[in-house]
Amino acid sequence: MRIIKLSLFLILICAFGLGGHAGWTWLATSDSFSVRAIHVEGNMAVSEKDILKRAEVKKGENIFQFHIKEICLRLMKHPWIKEVSVERGLPDTVFIQVVERVPFAIVSSDNHYLVDRDGFILSVRKPVKNPHLPVIIDKKAINMIAGERITNNVYVTGREFLSMAAQYAFNEERGIRTIKLDKGNKILTEMRDKRILFFFDKYHIAEGFEKLYGMEKILAGKEVKKIDLSYRDQVVITYACGKKRSQCNFS
Repeated sequence: MRIIKLSLFLILICAFGLGGHAGWTWLATSDSFSVRAIHVEGNMAVSEKDILKRAEVKKGENIFQFHIKEICLRLMKHPWIKEVSVERGLPDTVFIQVVERVPFAIVSSDNHYLVDRDGFILSVRKPVKNPHLPVIIDKKAINMIAGERITNNVYVTGREFLSMAAQYAFNEERGIRTIKLDKGNKILTEMRDKRILFFFDKYHIAEGFEKLYGMEKILAGKEVKKIDLSYRDQVVITYACGKKRSQCNFS
């Protein structure tokens, strides 16, 4: 391998030694530098065929004829691609490395928008009854297309809630179905089993989780319909029978 690299280095020196223009002309037209292999790595959601089509690099093309920056720009226009790098492996190989965006949630309005954590839309789908990811209900996000970014306060609040829920393993344990900004500063969270509704203060999400996990013994074995964690000094529990109870001691 070292001998091959040294040989290529000497060829390049000799080519430019022939004179700048003449040397470049030889490199850019020589069959010795025709692309014979293209390696694509890092893709899972995006097919290799799609990547090669967008890259517009073809076998048989001279390896010095394409512009790496232009290839990267074309690939970065794909909604799923977050980062990309392209390298020439002389004399005849092109390496394309991509980093894909990771689905984080679904934003529901006029359609279901599959988004990553930064709010970039990966795909647009018709609403389905039981999506596999948490749904953030955001009526402000309408008529959007894949590749655009949702940045309004509804999505930002929903993202913050999901991130905090992950820290407390809340979604893992219970399964979040929907997140909705309710009246005032409340976040309404519906679980997949549809048995309990949780209310959080959007400005004090972490405090709400602390209260909830401080009440596990109290709630054990109880049929609960709603748990309102949005108050600063109490938690309001609505039982399945309709009875309400205020709990003030969270330790």
